[in-house]
Amino acid sequence: MDQGRLTRSETDRMVAGVCGGVGKFFNVDSTLVRVGFVMATLLGGSGVLLYLAMWVIVPPASRVDTPGRDVVRDNVAEGRRFAEDTARTVGERFDRLRGAPRDHRDRPEQAPTPPPYGEEPPPRPESGHPPVP
Repeated sequence: MDQGRLTRSETDRMVAGVCGGVGKFFNVDSTLVRVGFVMATLLGGSGVLLYLAMWVIVPPASRVDTPGRDVVRDNVAEGRRFAEDTARTVGERFDRLRGAPRDHRDRPEQAPTPPPYGEEPPPRPESGHPPVP
């Protein structure tokens, strides 16, 4: 077992470097640590919670000497950026799959929304036909 501090890896990472850091700390292949997190997730969901907690609490290897409060603030900001980037990427790919336009100006005009229940709809243009009661 490595006697250094537990840090998040900045080179052996898939998302935040948690598994790479744990693997280095315990001198175990990071792939085994990743499999362990996946198994913990599938067997009750604790893997995701543990990963997120470690992402927030454990400092990156380059910031070991930074005060804990600053590490947590920076890690939360990093997580937020990652979530925003991931959501944007997934949204763009989903739009591309369903063939949606990429810009709101390219979208067709939407039909007007019906009036709330109990209100009269706006008058229709005269068509020459008698109104329907």
